[in-house]
Amino acid sequence: MAEPKNFRGHDLTGADLTGADLSAAHLEGADLRWANMKQAILSWADLTAAQLEGADMKGARLEAADLRTANLRFTNMEGADLTSADLTSTDMKGAHMEAADLRSANLSWVDLSWADMRWANLTGADLTGTDMSFAKLDNVKWPEGWKLVRDEKL
Repeated sequence: MAEPKNFRGHDLTGADLTGADLSAAHLEGADLRWANMKQAILSWADLTAAQLEGADMKGARLEAADLRTANLRFTNMEGADLTSADLTSTDMKGAHMEAADLRSANLSWVDLSWADMRWANLTGADLTGTDMSFAKLDNVKWPEGWKLVRDEKL
C-alpha cells in the first residue's frame, strides 16, 4: 500500500489540482488559496488548519475529510461531497455550497454567514453553534427535527 501524500505546510497557492487523487493526503496547514481543485478526491484527507480561501473545489470529494479550523472563506464547493467530514470551527463565510452533500458532517461552530447553501443536504449534520446569518438557505434538506425560522427584524 502506498504511503499517503504529505504536503503538510506546503505553499500550493493557485495550484492546478483538477481531478487530483489526494485521498488520505496530509495537508495540515497547507496554503491552497485560489487553487483549482475541481473534481479532486480528498476523501479521508487531513486539511486541519489549511488555507483554502477562494479555492475552486466544485464537485470535489471530501468524504470523512478533516477540515477542522480550516479557512474556507469564499471557497466554491458547489456539488462537493462532504459526507461525514469534520468541519468543526471552520470559517466558511461567503462560501458557495450550492447542492453540497453534507450528510452527517460535523458543522459545529462553523461560520456560514453569507454562504450560498441552496439545495445543500444537511441530513444528520451537527449544526451546534453554527452561524448561518444572511446565508441563502432555499431548499436546504435539514437534519431531522430542524426547521428554518427567519427573524423578520433583521
